[in-house]
Amino acid sequence: MPLRKIAFVTALIVAGLSAAHGQVTVYTTKGAFDTAAQATGSLAFTYDLNTAAGTSGNVTLGAVTITNPDAYGFPNLNAQNSVDSTGYYRFDVDGSTTVTFTFANPVTAFGFETNPHSNGLGITLTATVGGTSVGYTNPVTDVTEFRGFVSSSPFTTFVISNPGSTTETYGIDNLVGYASAIPEPGSYATLVGLFIAGFTVLHSRRRPSGSHATS
Repeated sequence: MPLRKIAFVTALIVAGLSAAHGQVTVYTTKGAFDTAAQATGSLAFTYDLNTAAGTSGNVTLGAVTITNPDAYGFPNLNAQNSVDSTGYYRFDVDGSTTVTFTFANPVTAFGFETNPHSNGLGITLTATVGGTSVGYTNPVTDVTEFRGFVSSSPFTTFVISNPGSTTETYGIDNLVGYASAIPEPGSYATLVGLFIAGFTVLHSRRRPSGSHATS
């Protein structure tokens, strides 16, 4: 196959890999989430948000940055039903405000414990996992439950939005993420580029030194 055609086919493959959106599955129990997440990668981080109390606005926790202008860190004495025994992060989300989790490295699964308090009971929020959006529902009573998201493609952003116009408040705690060792599309592009370079060198070595290309 001519080198030009190889390069063209390679570009199509890389473009397809880069444009692909993952299929996302939502889990409501930690056990089921962990089982599915472990099939895609290994544990990358856990953050209990215990240091959140008294903070406000955006926060960076090692490999995770949380962006929400109305976020506030609370000690759990402010929650009607504690997310855990220490601190958690509270978010306000309406039709124009989102909560964005940005990961320093791509992950294949992300989960957290959540408590809807009194004015976020049973609402359906939208989670945009990389380029895929899925709906998930808050607990219908003031209790803490787990929500986990496992994607068939790695992602670096996780955005929570509210399709409604009312402001809903809820707490989030105990973040967990899993990452895969499989190369990303960008890495595939690098590997393919190295393959083409090697093929070119090998092809040039096989040509007689005095030969000339003909049109």
